[in-house]
Amino acid sequence: MNTVRTLACLTALAFSADAYAQQSTHLKLPARWDVAGQLSMLNRNRSELSRWDHWYSVAAINGTGGYYWTPHFKSEFEIGMGGEGTIDGEEETQVPGQSFPYLRYRDHKLRETTVGATALYQFFENQWVHPFVGGGAELVRERHLADALPAERVRFSTAVPSLPLPAIAAVDIISYSVRPVLTGGFKFYVTPHAFVRTDVRTAVSADRPIAWQWRGGIGVDF
Repeated sequence: MNTVRTLACLTALAFSADAYAQQSTHLKLPARWDVAGQLSMLNRNRSELSRWDHWYSVAAINGTGGYYWTPHFKSEFEIGMGGEGTIDGEEETQVPGQSFPYLRYRDHKLRETTVGATALYQFFENQWVHPFVGGGAELVRERHLADALPAERVRFSTAVPSLPLPAIAAVDIISYSVRPVLTGGFKFYVTPHAFVRTDVRTAVSADRPIAWQWRGGIGVDF
C-alpha cells in the first residue's frame, strides 16, 4: 500500500513539474525594441528672412527606432524629411531723402532633413496607454533656394532722379545645424505589440521656438 502511495505521489510531482516547465518556457520577456512610422505637420520659424512671414508649414515623414533600458527609460533615434516650404521675404534698398526703404520681394524655398536622438521617460507599465516625455538633439540639413533679382531703376517723383536698385544674387545654400528638442506624447496599444503613437516635438533656440511638429503614426515593439 505504501508503495502504491509513493508511486502515486511521484507521478503527481512529475506531472506538476512538467506543467510548470511548460508554463515557464512560454513566459514572454518585456519588449526591448520598438519602431514606428509617423506623418506630421512641420511648422518652421524663419523670421530672419521676412518682417511678417515668419513661419512655413509643410507635411513631413518620420521614422523612429527605440530601445528600452528599463520598463520606463528609453533611448530613441529618428530620421525625418519635410516638404518644401516657402517664405515671402523682402529685400531692402535705402532711398535718399526717405525715412523708409524701398522693398523688393522674392520667395525663399526651404527644405529640411533631420537625424536625431532623444532620451524618453515612459509612464505606467503594462497598460494600454503610455504617456511619455523626453529631450535630446537633432542634426538638421537645410536646402535654401531663392531666385536672383535683376538690377533696375525706379522713380518716385518727376522732381527727383530715378533710384538705381542693385542686382541681388540668387541663393543656393546647404547648411547644417544642431538644435535641442523637447517632446511629449502617448502610445496607445491596440494589440499586445502594436500601437498608435502621437506626439508633439519642439525645437528651440535661446530666444524662441524655431520648429514644432504634431505627429501621428503606428508602430510595433518586439
